[in-house]
Amino acid sequence: MHHEKLKGIVTALVTPLTAAGDLDEKALDRLIEAQIGAGIHALFVLGSTGEGPMMPDALYARTIRFAGQRVRGRIPLLCGVSDNSVARCLDRLHLAGDAGASYGVATLPYYGWSGRLADGVRFYRELAGRSPLPVVAYNLPKNIHWDMTEEFIGELFQIPNLAGLKDTRNEPETMAHIAALADRPRQFFYMPGNSALASRLLAAGADGLVSTPSNVWPRLFVDLWNACQAQQESQIARLDKTIKTVCGILTLPTTVAGIKCALELRGICRRCTLSPWPEAGPEEEAKIREILEDVQAELGGNAA
Repeated sequence: MHHEKLKGIVTALVTPLTAAGDLDEKALDRLIEAQIGAGIHALFVLGSTGEGPMMPDALYARTIRFAGQRVRGRIPLLCGVSDNSVARCLDRLHLAGDAGASYGVATLPYYGWSGRLADGVRFYRELAGRSPLPVVAYNLPKNIHWDMTEEFIGELFQIPNLAGLKDTRNEPETMAHIAALADRPRQFFYMPGNSALASRLLAAGADGLVSTPSNVWPRLFVDLWNACQAQQESQIARLDKTIKTVCGILTLPTTVAGIKCALELRGICRRCTLSPWPEAGPEEEAKIREILEDVQAELGGNAA
């Protein structure tokens, strides 16, 4: 299946919810329009940050359909399709394709997987071979409890209809090495998911970044991408300093809780999450307000 190579900043979008746990369509519309208006290159819905693996099937389906309607093909739309069997992932891939998604993003099964390299390769080969969409492999070692090795990634390069790799690990040297691999096929994109390492990994050869804090500060990360493309070292250093401040939000108390609280303070959506994930409490909110103020001071009128 032919696909254009994905490049640039991809926001791993949160899913705005009501207090009853339903989709907040108006808030999701605001969030999508704010992202596209800021110049974000693609959106990733229903991944970990989007609470996709936790959703009831009906809420999952409603979310991807609404996102597809609102994006309307203006930028690529990635959809998380992770589950514990090829069959269940394929159900989500067909739903995402019908809704207008451009790619399906899948981790290895997070329950009952053998941990053997050959079984992981077989999973992606079968999934990509039967998928109506190009598939993106997703390395998520904190959940899968297995880190994709260079040997495994080399096997992924050979799978037709496997478009790229989203890599969420915290190993700068390993990630820079993977970004620079000479045998990576020209159309196979490498997208790290570590915002704090963005400029370093882009310089090493990564094709973009899947960012969570860009939910709140999309223009900051678009500006970083543009500065990296133009090799504007002083601008990159200035933006890197602010991104370090921004990344403080990712531990308060979880990534999703911190991001949703910041968006609530910005008037975009409520901080509601799906149980058992926590919402930000008063102490976390105070820290998030401080981060928002610090970023505003550093960026001035360009803090959005």
